[in-house]
Amino acid sequence: MNWPRSTAALASGQHHDNVLQCAAGFFSSQAAALDTLDHLFERQGLRPNQALLLDPTDASRTRFARVSWRWTDRWPSEHAQSRSDRLVCAGVGAWLAGMCTLLWLVAETDTDQAMHLLWLGGATLSGALLGVGLHLLFSRPMRPVQFDRNVQRHLAEGCHAVVVHGVPARQQAEVMAVLRGRSQAWCTEALAVHRL
Repeated sequence: MNWPRSTAALASGQHHDNVLQCAAGFFSSQAAALDTLDHLFERQGLRPNQALLLDPTDASRTRFARVSWRWTDRWPSEHAQSRSDRLVCAGVGAWLAGMCTLLWLVAETDTDQAMHLLWLGGATLSGALLGVGLHLLFSRPMRPVQFDRNVQRHLAEGCHAVVVHGVPARQQAEVMAVLRGRSQAWCTEALAVHRL
C-alpha cells in the first residue's frame, strides 16, 4: 500500500506539518489487540476516549457507521470556535433577513405599523435560525472515507482493530511507533496544519 508522505514522516519521528486525526492497527487476535490497547493506556497515557477496540462484529454497515462517528466527532479542529461561529452566522442571517424585510416593508405602503414590526421580527428570527442551521450543516466533520474503508475491510476479514484519535501532537510519533511495531497492518488519516 502506498502510504502518504506525512504518515511516513510522522511514524519515523521526523518533523511534519500534519496532525494525526486517527490511526488504526490491525491484529489477528483479540488478545494482541487488548495488550496493545493496555500499553497505549498505561505507557503512552492515552485516555479511554482516545482509543477503542473494534472486533470483526463491528464490520457490519450499521454497527460500523455508529462506531466510526466516535473518532470523527472528537477531531480537535472541529469545535474550537463552534459557538462563536454559530453566533456570527445567526447574526449575519438575522441582519440579512431583517434588512431584506425592511426594504420590502418600505416599498409596501398599505400595511400598518404593527404589521411591519411583526414581519420584521419574524424575518429576523427566521434569518437567525437559518444562519445557525446552515452553519451546523456545513461545519460537520469531513468523514475520513479511505480510513473508514480500510478499517471496515480489515474487520470484515476477521481482524481486530485498535483505533486511536485525538492524540496530542507531542505523542503522535510514539503512539504510531507502538501501532506499527505491534500490529500486522496499520492505516492513518491526517489533515494538514495551516501555519499562520
